[in-house]
Amino acid sequence: MDASTIQVLKKELKLIEMNKSALGKKKEELKMYEGMVLIPSVKSYGRVYYYTIDPKSGRRVYLGGEEHPDVQNIKALHHINLSMKLMENDSSLIVPALDKAADHSPDAVEQMLPKVYRNSRLSMGSEPDVRAAKWKKDKEAFKAAYLEKYPDKYPETLTYQRWTGEWMRSKSEGSIADILDMNGLTWIYELPHKCNGYWLLSDFTVLSPLDLLAEIIIEHAGRMDLESYRNKYIFSLEHYMKEGYRPNINLFFTFDNLDQTFSQMPVQSILENWLRAGA
Repeated sequence: MDASTIQVLKKELKLIEMNKSALGKKKEELKMYEGMVLIPSVKSYGRVYYYTIDPKSGRRVYLGGEEHPDVQNIKALHHINLSMKLMENDSSLIVPALDKAADHSPDAVEQMLPKVYRNSRLSMGSEPDVRAAKWKKDKEAFKAAYLEKYPDKYPETLTYQRWTGEWMRSKSEGSIADILDMNGLTWIYELPHKCNGYWLLSDFTVLSPLDLLAEIIIEHAGRMDLESYRNKYIFSLEHYMKEGYRPNINLFFTFDNLDQTFSQMPVQSILENWLRAGA
């Protein structure tokens, strides 16, 4: 089982546990209805009424129509019980799989070997590096073709030059680029993505080192104190989501502080939790 699969299973298990906890609290609120079942009675004019059996006395008790609180609560409890049963079943499948799982990616195998047997398979020139380099070359070619057809409307806003010579639109974006480089990630600046009919120049498109297939987008919303930046943020978020991107899965936003300073911690958190997990 590869690292990305393990990470997906861990996240799914965590989500199940969170949902079970929330449903458990709701179930506790409805415990007085435990053991009650609904007996429907359909009238000739189509309206449905319900009875139940009192678990203690065994007597038949009339409740009323769908709008009756007891009817709604009994239905809710049955829904909760079935949901929890299904989640327990999923947990029983995932937990043993994780217990037995081993990450057999080249990097993981390399780290498990005694040092004398390691051969630096992930050093420059290895298959993963070749694949990452091809991805970057192809994306850069696509970006160049796009810019040839649709030249940059605001070249004057490329005001910050990195130590690499590359120009960016803010010092904060330069800091994000530095963090990506220091973590050995492959990325493209302002790669065009067509989302819901609009071309969005995503600040950073990053290739996942876990499978060298998945991509995540990091957008930096620098000046949220300005209405134009806030509108751009809302516009981008809307069209990314309509295209199928999901925040904190394959779409991330970073922000400047209100005093226009920039903290690297949110970027490091993205990398550690979503790009380096399990690697």
